[in-house]
Amino acid sequence: MPKGEDRPLIDDKKKRSAANNRANFRSRKINETTSHVGRPNRLWTLIRVFRAVLRDPCIVLSYWKSWRLLPRLEANRKPLPIFVDWHSRVTLADNARFRIRKHFVIGRFDTQIGQNGQEGLDRAVVQLGSRAELNIDGNVVIGPGVRLLVGPEAVLTIGDFTRITSNTRIFVKRKISIGSHCQISWDVQIMDTDFHKIFDEQDHLKPNTKPITIGDHVWVGSRVVILKGVTIGDSAVIAAGRIVTRDVPARGLVAGNPARVICTNIKWEP
Repeated sequence: MPKGEDRPLIDDKKKRSAANNRANFRSRKINETTSHVGRPNRLWTLIRVFRAVLRDPCIVLSYWKSWRLLPRLEANRKPLPIFVDWHSRVTLADNARFRIRKHFVIGRFDTQIGQNGQEGLDRAVVQLGSRAELNIDGNVVIGPGVRLLVGPEAVLTIGDFTRITSNTRIFVKRKISIGSHCQISWDVQIMDTDFHKIFDEQDHLKPNTKPITIGDHVWVGSRVVILKGVTIGDSAVIAAGRIVTRDVPARGLVAGNPARVICTNIKWEP
């Protein structure tokens, strides 16, 4: 075969190689371009912050209060595992422990039909006494007016995706544990103590403090009162306005006055 007939084959190989190189170059450029999509740069971050400030000027105070708490937290998530509304108050004793596994929002909450509490008017309060512990085991939100008061050496634990609406009070003298995916409505009171001492006929002091345990996926209606020593099982529902002094089984519905289990094996969805 003449030498001249090999040239078209060599030229074709060179053309294919050049075409492949151009295609690889274009794909690299496309990947470099699309890899930046969704990655916020500094300018876009500043624009978003500026827009947020225009919508809510007090948000600057909120973030400032949140940043001030960082040295006191035991948290895994960075850079800001907590958001404190500017009107809320967080008071920690020097040797108190405040643990946050994911994210904790204090003082802001919207229900399905809008705000129940008044942001900026109803003050949310988190207060930890000497050697007290507050464990936030996930993403937790408490609304305006909610008060978490944890006494000396007491422990309060709140599970992942639990929401507490507005003006609810939780008083902890020994231990209260709230599971994950719980929905606690407004004006609820949960307290593991009677506060005052009570004596029986033989002048014996009756125990006035017992721990409270609330399981996972529990719905607590508005204006419910849960008293010391109560254990509420998983997926239970407490109807509005009830006073709970006895244990509630899992998937039980508590209603009536006095409160009693009226239905079992129920299911509910938020």
